[in-house]
Amino acid sequence: MKPIQLLKPGKFRAMNGRDFSFAAADLEAIAKNYDPKLFPSPIVVGHPKTEDPAFGWIQSVAFANGVLTAEPEKLEPQFADMVAAGLYKKVSASLFAPDHPANPKPGEFYLKHVGFLGAAAPAIPGLQPVSLAGDNDEICIEFAVPMPAPEHKPNEEGKLDKEKQALENKRKELEEKEKGLQAKEKEIKRAEFSAFVDGLKKEGKILPVFENDLVNFMESLDNSVTIEFAADKKVTPVEFFKNYLAKQPNVVEFAEIAKETGAMNLDKTNSAAIAERAVAYKHKLESAGTVISFSTAVERVMEGKDAAVK
Repeated sequence: MKPIQLLKPGKFRAMNGRDFSFAAADLEAIAKNYDPKLFPSPIVVGHPKTEDPAFGWIQSVAFANGVLTAEPEKLEPQFADMVAAGLYKKVSASLFAPDHPANPKPGEFYLKHVGFLGAAAPAIPGLQPVSLAGDNDEICIEFAVPMPAPEHKPNEEGKLDKEKQALENKRKELEEKEKGLQAKEKEIKRAEFSAFVDGLKKEGKILPVFENDLVNFMESLDNSVTIEFAADKKVTPVEFFKNYLAKQPNVVEFAEIAKETGAMNLDKTNSAAIAERAVAYKHKLESAGTVISFSTAVERVMEGKDAAVK
C-alpha cells in the first residue's frame, strides 16, 4: 500500500473549541519523533478509546512536499481488501498532546494511531476536508483522504478474477479426485473383507446370515491405530478381528459324505432309528463345539451326512 497522507501545515479548531496550528517545522518534528521501536502506531477503524484490535501498523512517518505521510505495514488481508473495495475512503491522524501522560516522547506531538473512516468529514478551505476532534489531552485530526488506487492496471482486475476462478476450479477438481480415490479405496477394502469372510463361511466358521454384518463391522474399524498385547506384539483392529474369526471352531459342517453306506444303511421308515442317529450326531457335534438343532440333525442323518463325523 502507498504512503497515507495525514496532515498539511495550517490552523485548525478542535471539536472542544481549542485552536491548534501546525507549521511545516511541527510536522517535520512529528515525522522525526516517530519511533516504531518505542511506540508503534496502530492502524484502526475510527478513533476508538483503545487501539484494539489493530488492522496494521505504521512503519515510518515522513514530511515532504508540504505533506505529513505514514507508510503502513502488516495490513490484515481482509481489511486491506475492504479498503481497496472503497469501504473506507478517508483517514485521520490521532496525536498525543505534548503533555499527555501516555506520550512516549513527552513535550512533543506524537502519532497515536491512524484511523480509517467510512463517513465524510467537514471540509476546511484550502485543504482536503478536515476536522479536529478530541479532549484536552488528545488531539484527533480527521480529514478525508482518498485511498490510493491498487497498484495494478485496470485490465489486471479481470485477470486476477480469472486467476482466482481458475484456482477455485482446480481446488474443486482436486477435491473430486480425492473423493474418487477415497471411494475406490473403500471399494477395495470391502472386496478384501468380503473375500475373507466368504472364506470363513465356506470353512463353516460363520453362518451366512452374519456375512454382511461382519463385512460392515470390519469396514468401521479404525486401522490407523494399533493394539498392543505385549512389547513385541502390536496389531491393528482389523488384524486382531481376522485372527479372532479364523480361530473360531466350525459352527456348520459341510464335509461330504465319506461313505455312502450312511444313507444306504438307514431305514428311512424307522423313525426311532432316525431319531437315535440324530441324537448321537448332535451330541458328537456339540462335543466338538458345534451346536445344531435337532431338526437339522435329522435332515443330515436322512442325507447320510452323520457318517462323516467320527
